[in-house]
Amino acid sequence: STNSIQAAPVAVAKSVTAMAIAKGAAASGSTLVLAKGVLKAMAWAKVKMAFGITAGILLAAGATTLVISQTTNGDKWTPQEIAQQAQDAYAALTSYSDSGTTVTEMAGKNTKTTFNIRLARPNLYRIDSIMMAGPNGLKGAAWSDGSGDYFDPGTGKEKMKDMQTALAYATMMGNSAIAAPEIFFKLTLGDPMSYIVTGKVETKREKDGQVGDVDCYVITSVMDTAKMRAEGTLPDGVGKMGTTTRLFWIGKRDHFIHQIQSSVDLSSVDLASTTLPSPARLSDADIKKLLEKENKPVTAEAIAAMRARLEALSNKMQSMMKGKVIVTETHERIVVNKKFSPTDFQKAQ
Repeated sequence: STNSIQAAPVAVAKSVTAMAIAKGAAASGSTLVLAKGVLKAMAWAKVKMAFGITAGILLAAGATTLVISQTTNGDKWTPQEIAQQAQDAYAALTSYSDSGTTVTEMAGKNTKTTFNIRLARPNLYRIDSIMMAGPNGLKGAAWSDGSGDYFDPGTGKEKMKDMQTALAYATMMGNSAIAAPEIFFKLTLGDPMSYIVTGKVETKREKDGQVGDVDCYVITSVMDTAKMRAEGTLPDGVGKMGTTTRLFWIGKRDHFIHQIQSSVDLSSVDLASTTLPSPARLSDADIKKLLEKENKPVTAEAIAAMRARLEALSNKMQSMMKGKVIVTETHERIVVNKKFSPTDFQKAQ
């Protein structure tokens, strides 16, 4: 049961959520139904691979300045040593917040998601995201104010069994910015730095670069799920999700991850292994709940029409699961060690 709810690689999850946008489907209504009803009810997620975090530091009033001295040995660090520095930097924080954008390039279309992250120990977090869909935006949120873990895709909150599950559902709403929470809280699944530090993925140090005016180390990781399954470094039940390549820009002074660019070749993804059932398998009771949430009459005709709409949208999405998806995520306005209270993490009604 530990691995029963895990999000698929974010590039894939975001591509599915963005399908209706890329092909001009309605941004509200059916897309929200898909995000909440199809992705969740179809139990599509099998793998948890978060692509996560950060760019640009602004220390707001009331926040404590985090000082990490520049090390002269940095030019000689291996990718594993750079990743370890990043883990240590997040571990030293009492709180963290930022905002940023994610741009997904797929099938000749770009989809932009904005997000806000707020974290505090021991278990407070809030992640809000808005995926732009023409004139509309698809809103999603995952949070805990200490009373439990929750997820809301824009149609009402639901209590999750734990933080890992709530973050997994957040990725399905196009919010890939969950690496920071996973590193900050030392979650066992999805921490991209942990994969690098422990040598579970192939890594390479690239030429140093910049994100904005921040000087960064740049490292590459290549996650081959087929190879990792063979080596036993992925949980049982993980499907054949292909190979994901990620570039990390890690600040030389603060050691935070300022940007990630992830790419996955969808043609290498075994869709059968992702357990992506047809919406036709949804029960009438499931369809009824979706209609009720859209405030539509529940009739036999309405149920049949809704099922047909979801089926058509799902078929369109699967037909587009080809080629390469590139996700570029940049974080800004980072604030660390600011004092928060539980009310700062409550989801606005």
